[in-house]
Amino acid sequence: MKWSGPATIVWIGTVATALSGCGLLGGKSGDDGQEAAPTEAVSGPEYRRYPVGEITFVNLGEEFVLIRTTGLIKLPEGSKMESVGEQSIETGELVLSPERKRAFLVADIRSGSPQVGDRVNWLVERGAEDSF
Repeated sequence: MKWSGPATIVWIGTVATALSGCGLLGGKSGDDGQEAAPTEAVSGPEYRRYPVGEITFVNLGEEFVLIRTTGLIKLPEGSKMESVGEQSIETGELVLSPERKRAFLVADIRSGSPQVGDRVNWLVERGAEDSF
């Protein structure tokens, strides 16, 4: 096909418009010379989340939970964990204690109100995975 005349101009105009909208030509839609702000504020370290198990018992008076693990997991004492309830909403911050019994772990409640049935994730700072 030979590209000449008005068809070429229409094709080039269409491609230039599409590319400028997606940023490939360096232009931004609605560009006012300012950098785009991040959509979320980043505070504190970022964590990778590893599933540990489920809360089977909560003692709010003595501030601890009993976690049934998905297997015989060996986690370091003092590991940071989170409890997550329905709709993936964090319900509490936990710290692993040294007490263990087979497939059960005990964690101290640092904040929040974890509930029986909540999922528990082990929080590992990004980049720290290489240390274990």
